[in-house]
Amino acid sequence: MVDVKDKILVFPIGIGTTTMGFVLLETIVRNIGPKAIVCSKGEPLMSSGALCAEIFYNKQFPIVDQIDFSELEKIQTGTMIRVNGDEGTVTLL
Repeated sequence: MVDVKDKILVFPIGIGTTTMGFVLLETIVRNIGPKAIVCSKGEPLMSSGALCAEIFYNKQFPIVDQIDFSELEKIQTGTMIRVNGDEGTVTLL
C-alpha cells in the first residue's frame, strides 16, 4: 500500500469503477487523499468525487486532464510540479 496523502497523482488514463468517485470524495472530505490528479484522459466516475466534494462540502480538488502523454512521461516520482485546476495547467518546477 502506498500513502498518497498530499501527493499529486500522475497517470495516463483513469480507470473508473462505480465506487471510485466515492472513495476519492471520502479522501478529500477527510483530508487524507492526494492534492490533485493529472492524467491524459480523465474518467467521469473519478471526476464525480471531486465534483461532489465541491458541491456538498465546499472543498476544491483539482483534476487536470487532456495532458499529452509524452509530457506526462517527463514527470517522475519526486518531481516537483504545480497544478492549477482553474486554468487546467501543470508546470514542472
